[in-house]
Parts: sequence; C-alpha cells; structure tokens
Amino acid sequence: MDQKKVKEMPVESVVSSADKAAAAGDNERALALLDAGAKAYPTSPQPWLKKAQLYFKAANYPSAILAAEEAIQREPANEEAKAIALVSSLRIAVKYVSDLRALNDLKGDIRPDAEQLARRLRDTLNATVLVPTGSREMAADADARPLVRRKPPPARPSAPVVEAPSSGSSNPFGSLK
Repeated sequence: MDQKKVKEMPVESVVSSADKAAAAGDNERALALLDAGAKAYPTSPQPWLKKAQLYFKAANYPSAILAAEEAIQREPANEEAKAIALVSSLRIAVKYVSDLRALNDLKGDIRPDAEQLARRLRDTLNATVLVPTGSREMAADADARPLVRRKPPPARPSAPVVEAPSSGSSNPFGSLK
C-alpha cells in the first residue's frame, strides 16, 4: 500500500490493516503500514503505539522503547506506551544484570550505582529479589502483555536497612539479594 492510499484512510483503518497483517504473520508489511501511517498522521500516537506493541511482542525491546517514546511525545498521558517503555527497559536491564552476574564482573565505580538502583527498583516494585534464578527462561516465556496492575500490598512497618559490609566476596550481587 503506498503513501497516497494511506493518506486517504483514517488512522484507525491504517492501524487495523497493520493488525491484520501482523495477525497473518506479516510483521514487515504491518510495520511498513505503520510507518506510512506515522508519516500521514504525524501527530497521532496510534501508529507508534502499535509499532511499540509489535516490537515488544517480538522481544525487540530497544525498538519497542523508541516507538513507545514517539507515542508518548504525541500523547503524554498514554499509559500503555509508558508501560511498554518501562517493561522493555526492565527486560533489557534484567538481561544485563544477569550477564554481569554470570561474569561476576561488576566492579569499580559501577557497583555502588548498581546497588543503589537495585534497592530503588526493589522498593518501587515491592520485590525482595529482582533477578530470580532462571530469569532468562522466565523472560523468554513471559507473556507479551507489558503490565498488570495490582492493588498495592498493605503497608507494613519497615525494618531498618542494614548495609552488608563489603567482604571482598566473589559474588558482587550478594548484597542485592
């Protein structure tokens, strides 16, 4: 479908056509339609959001983040685009944390920043462990839905945070568990 035909279609029809192409397994055509739709409707977040969804489903997280950011620029309150960007970012982070854990090579100036970020993520996500054992398998099998909203757990009194002394352990992530 050429750019002229796409301009004659409402943006919803462009996205619907891309949905049909993707459902038929033709992601290349779906993305081409969405690219044409983004050019024809430069202020619409819809083509960008659909691109983000397709990239996320294909586990192409860097492209999903970029497309989601484009949707957010056009519609700052778009929660789905924000969820795709967030979850894609976390999946990329999990990959690199797992890689570094496997290499056991998180040293120097990066370590304190990584530990602080891990603490913040655990607090934000209300999780005790950020990267569970087998996280690569879990990420590969994860559902393509980017975010499930849950009620927050009831507030509980917080225990004082005790920093583990640096013991020169061979596991740099020991204090993150």
